[in-house]
Amino acid sequence: MRRFATTIASLLLLLSAGTAAFGQAHLNATMTGDQERPAVVTAAHGSAVFALIGDELHFYLTAEGLTGPITAAHIHSGKRGVNGGVIHNIFDDFKGGNTAHGTWSGLTAAQITDLIAGNYYVNVHTAANPGGEIRGQIDIAGGTHFTANLNAAQENPGTGAAGLGTGSFTLTPEGLEYKITVNALTGGISAAHFHTGDIGVNGGVAFDIGGSFSGTTAEGVWRRGAGAGALTDALVKELLLGRLYVNVHTAANPGGEIRGQVLLASGFGGSARLDQAQEVPPTGAAGQGTAAFTLTPDGLVFNITVEGLTGPITAAHFHRAAAGSNGGVVRTLTGDFSGGTASGVWRSSDSEPLTDDLICALFSQDLYVNVHTAAHPGGEIRGQVLLYTGNTTLVANLSSNQEEPTNPSTGRGTATLRLSGTTLSYDVSVQGLTGAITAAHFHLAPIGTNGGVIFNIAGAFVGNTAHGSLAGLTAAQVKDFLKGNFYVNVHTAANPGGEIRGQAVLSSGCGLRFPFSDDQEVPATGSTALGTGSATLTNDGLVYAITVSGLGSAFSAAHFHGAATGVNGGVVRDFTGSVASNHVEDVWSPADAQPLSATMRDNLMLGNIYANVHTVGNPGGEIRGQLNPATGFAAEGPLVGGAEVPPVPTFGMGAAGTTLCEGGIVYGLSFADLTSAFTAAHFHSAPPGSNGGVVFNITSSVVGGTGRGVWTRTAGLTDALICDYFAGELYINVHTTVNPGGEIRSNLFDLTPSDAPEPSILSAQLQLRTAPNPTRGLAAISYRLPESSFVALRIYDAQGALVHTLANETQEAGSHEVEIDGSGWSGGIYFVRLETGLGSATRKLILVP
Repeated sequence: MRRFATTIASLLLLLSAGTAAFGQAHLNATMTGDQERPAVVTAAHGSAVFALIGDELHFYLTAEGLTGPITAAHIHSGKRGVNGGVIHNIFDDFKGGNTAHGTWSGLTAAQITDLIAGNYYVNVHTAANPGGEIRGQIDIAGGTHFTANLNAAQENPGTGAAGLGTGSFTLTPEGLEYKITVNALTGGISAAHFHTGDIGVNGGVAFDIGGSFSGTTAEGVWRRGAGAGALTDALVKELLLGRLYVNVHTAANPGGEIRGQVLLASGFGGSARLDQAQEVPPTGAAGQGTAAFTLTPDGLVFNITVEGLTGPITAAHFHRAAAGSNGGVVRTLTGDFSGGTASGVWRSSDSEPLTDDLICALFSQDLYVNVHTAAHPGGEIRGQVLLYTGNTTLVANLSSNQEEPTNPSTGRGTATLRLSGTTLSYDVSVQGLTGAITAAHFHLAPIGTNGGVIFNIAGAFVGNTAHGSLAGLTAAQVKDFLKGNFYVNVHTAANPGGEIRGQAVLSSGCGLRFPFSDDQEVPATGSTALGTGSATLTNDGLVYAITVSGLGSAFSAAHFHGAATGVNGGVVRDFTGSVASNHVEDVWSPADAQPLSATMRDNLMLGNIYANVHTVGNPGGEIRGQLNPATGFAAEGPLVGGAEVPPVPTFGMGAAGTTLCEGGIVYGLSFADLTSAFTAAHFHSAPPGSNGGVVFNITSSVVGGTGRGVWTRTAGLTDALICDYFAGELYINVHTTVNPGGEIRSNLFDLTPSDAPEPSILSAQLQLRTAPNPTRGLAAISYRLPESSFVALRIYDAQGALVHTLANETQEAGSHEVEIDGSGWSGGIYFVRLETGLGSATRKLILVP
């Protein structure tokens, strides 16, 4: 997805939505007076968007409604609710108005870690408020969220210890941001690590996090890279497939006292049923299969099991075509299979890349999985990939390692579940068992623990595949499914207690993170207690886990409250009764007495809900954590008159940011210095350089010059419009009385260079194109100059290093084309950057090895 067309030296590269690019992370900040310490009473607001590329932070910021001219502006060091010193001055980046755009170069490794960890804020000062009139914490704007519930039962073998913990993780292109809190250990922490290993499997140390603990809470960033101790591409794949765990060691339990599997907790979930009837023409074969998918900013995670084939798999692929039609191969799966089960991640950096167009095909149900055999070389069984955006999806990967105790079976399986209200639909396929299935059930127990049979599904099996549904689930059963407390167990004569088992865990939703501290309380309490919260917002409720430690007095209550950062709000959900030993794992459901309403869902996605932990000594709250989205596909851009068609001469400017997750598109914008009164604002659908119709009206969300809201499916966000989002063909338009057709516009992937004057045209009019794209070496780069101009045409790699200069000269008006041969370059992602006196543009170029 072309989320920004940028300059490497300024602002901002945004990549294909297929996966976020290495070396680039997206962040944002919403600025208010309430976040100042002490709070400032002001009508002013602001929005800022950031992209971190290598050691450069590119930004665009607009403040509006201030009490007077801006006298200073900075990026400061400080966590939410804490004042800190100036780290970088951005005052000089304001170009005579209320909008700044620039680049902070040369960030150190420590500064990048603090930035990703949420330890910086932006502050705008005025004469009336010299300490700062509005401020905004810089938060992750997009990424892939994971969670871990730590306990003794997940140790192998279990330790019987009473300790518990919560881990919150967000994968960005810079690395994995983590926060972990543990409680009630037998003694001090002697070591802590990320380990490689599936559920029930012990593995080696992948990354040491012992030094990042302060007391019983750890925070840090595991940086991506290729060297020793780095989060390598191979480890990212293991992370996405749920094959990393956190282990906390003590003197009493040197091999690990409590452990938690790091599980995917965000994305768009989907599945496929494979059979012969979907082949064109049908094959008549008896084979079947089940596939589970989760689309994340880091790729499409897949798990597939097939069984009953006429012979060994000779090939397997993703193909592109609608149901009932045959299409070409778009990604080979053959090498991902081990026996009849495949697991992997399809990424934009693959030799057969997951492109923006293929993501659109995924939403359009135009991809299928095809499994070939010698008897059926054109495909024996096939299954259409379906995303279930209206349901909560779960996945279970079955293996003998998850049995308690384990057994030596090499059998494997895949189960996919779809929850809708009180009905659960399921598909299960298993293969490689020691013998025929004698029984199969859903059991109730968390990872590492055996539980009783709740639902018998043996009768749903035909061969080694089952399809079925469970209607009339109780409210408690729905919550236990959402919390990951059910597992699928398949029994055989050789293993009557269960041969293979798989924990059913979430595979869809919007992730949220919420670290706890006393500084977030209003006023601050001075407590040294800390905590970690992790949550996933699903169609059926908010699934959350919290652990706090070091409270100054006895726990007395815990609630969700409704208010933004720096503001106190009323209780919207009491979860006091679910807390035990300063730990809770629960679900806030639409069916609760204090229900999760549509308004509450929107407030969660907008960061307007906080969790508050009360104690006897601090009855108003000792520590608090603001819930902030930590997942999704981000797209940002400036609001400028030059993006209008035709361009509008105006000093008005603004900043706009969006993030797409399963719950919808979260948007925020601020603008200032318009020619006349604001009248309306909308999302429109059209490519850059063209005008399109209104697809979503956001006028009512704008107060002063700032608007924030959520565009949900119930408000008309369709799969076709999601395709437009990935294609860079949605834009935000701000209308005024003097310019009723639109005064400033953001194409949500294009930002003006920080060191250039406001252009008369932007990248849309330059018509920069690359074809073919992806390419194996040869490609043509074309563009059009409306008038004669100096032209610099360069190619950069994903880390921002200059690879080749194609033009550095004055060129005449008209169409231009340059051919390149990248056959000698390393495969991966590159950026073609066109800079002219008329505007600038950037396009991504994928080079396939």
